[in-house]
Amino acid sequence: MPYARSVAGYDLKAHSGGLILRARSGSTEHRLDRVSGLVYTFCDGRTSNCEIAGHLAMILGDAAPGPREMDRIITRLSLLGLVEVQPSASAA
Repeated sequence: MPYARSVAGYDLKAHSGGLILRARSGSTEHRLDRVSGLVYTFCDGRTSNCEIAGHLAMILGDAAPGPREMDRIITRLSLLGLVEVQPSASAA
């Protein structure tokens, strides 16, 4: 079961459509839509992707992403360098 952990070095700011992540060391900025922003906030290295999907189902109801969409969102966040994906939970 995969687990994602957000990487350090970003400041978060909410905006009407989701989250803005600004790198503390440079001018890099990422704008995440509402769903991707919610996924990012649950990426703590201890909550599985499946558990994140369950949290989103409680928050978003029918608008929550399905398993394939969750995988796509986590992969996109990983490719942007915002999260690291691990096969097991990390020690807190």
